[in-house]
Order: sequence, then C-alpha cells, then structure tokens
Amino acid sequence: MKFGIPQNIFAAIFAFSLPDKYQAAISGMSSAVIAKELSDGKLDLALIPSCDLFTHKELFISKKAAISFDGELSNSYLYFNGGGAIDSFFMRGDVTSNDIILSKLIFQEKLKKEITVTLDTGELDLENKNYIIAGGENFEDDLYKSGLSFSDQVADMLDAPYVNYLVAAKTKEAIEDFNKSLSALDKKIEDNIGKYLDSSGFDASVVSMIKSKLNQLYFELTENEINGFEEMIRMPFYQGVLKDIIEVNFV
Repeated sequence: MKFGIPQNIFAAIFAFSLPDKYQAAISGMSSAVIAKELSDGKLDLALIPSCDLFTHKELFISKKAAISFDGELSNSYLYFNGGGAIDSFFMRGDVTSNDIILSKLIFQEKLKKEITVTLDTGELDLENKNYIIAGGENFEDDLYKSGLSFSDQVADMLDAPYVNYLVAAKTKEAIEDFNKSLSALDKKIEDNIGKYLDSSGFDASVVSMIKSKLNQLYFELTENEINGFEEMIRMPFYQGVLKDIIEVNFV
C-alpha cells in the first residue's frame, strides 16, 4: 500500500493520527502531483487538494476525514506589498489548484475584480510584489504574521469551514476500509497534538501558535464542512471560472 500526502505541517499532523498500517504507507510529495499519481495507479490512497476533483471527478472521497480550516490558521497566506493596484499575485511554495481557483473567486466575490496569478520561484520580494504562499515557507521566520489567512477568506466567503484537503482513492473499497479504521479523529489529535507537533521539526513559536488555534482546524467531516465544500465547488461554475458542476463520489 502507498498513501500519498502533501508535505506540510497539517498533513503531518493528520498522518501521525492514522492507524499504524496507514502511517507505514505514507509517502510525502508535492500537492500538485498527488491526484494524478493516484489516478495513474501509483498510489492506493491520497490526501488531495479539494479542487483537484474538478480534473479527477472519478475518484472516491472519504466522508469521514479531511483537513479543514475556519479562522486565522491556514496552509496558505496572502501578502500585499502595500502599494499599487491589487490585480496580480505571485504564487510560491506547494501551490495547489485550490490556491489558483479560489484566489480568483475571493477577489471576484469580495472586490468584484479579476486577478492574474503567476508561479514564482525567484527571491521573495515582499516590498514590490503581492504573493500567495502555500506551505512551510509561511512558517519560516514567522512570515505568516505579516500575511492574511487564505483559509479565513474562503471560510468567510462560504460562511462555512474551508475544506482544503480530502482523502481520495480510485476504488470505493479502499475508502470503505479507510473509513472503518478511523474513530474520533479530532479527539485523538487534540489529545496528542503536543507529541505530533514536537515531532514536526517546526520552530517552537509555530508549534505554540498552532496549539493555540487548534479549534480552527478540523480533521473530521461533519455536515457543516460537507455543505460548505459542496457550495465551494459550485462557485467556480456560478462565477464562470469553470464550465461544469461536479458530483462528488462520497463514501
């Protein structure tokens, strides 16, 4: 068995909480390739960016586990240079389809304007560029403190938690087996968060911040998260960003 997960601190917390047989199968990789690796049969299970379902509609999705946010805590942050028009952003880090699609929806919904996004691998230039940064770079030197939570913007737009990552498989049976292995995931993480974060390798200030905002982070899917997610995947159609509304194969 091979279980692909993105390489970020929230996915690591999720992985630490899994039963031993799934922990042993974990393989970290770029968020951008996980869904394709799963679709190509190179993975048995995967924690995929939720907007990857627009291009991988055939996948089966766990109705029990996910990574969702509702507040300042986030895997992605927006950074503004403080001058000029807000019409373009540079994207850095472990960029996902969520960052690309939902950033456009946020600005269409809130500011009634279109933005352009460009992938950036150069030197960080916060004085002259607007950024959307995904993943661990946000937590280096407490960079996130000068940013705006991407998750908070999405959750505010939906009036529901932002479902960032979902557990997916090519077969219904793989998801059924995974679901059966889980019990009280949020409580397990809450009871063991200190141990999980101490193993993460992140600075003490970041660990302390995540502990203090744990009530903004969810690993179980409830009706509230599912309703918010279903509204989220309809929005690109309503806004004219995508041509279709997808049906999710929840198990």
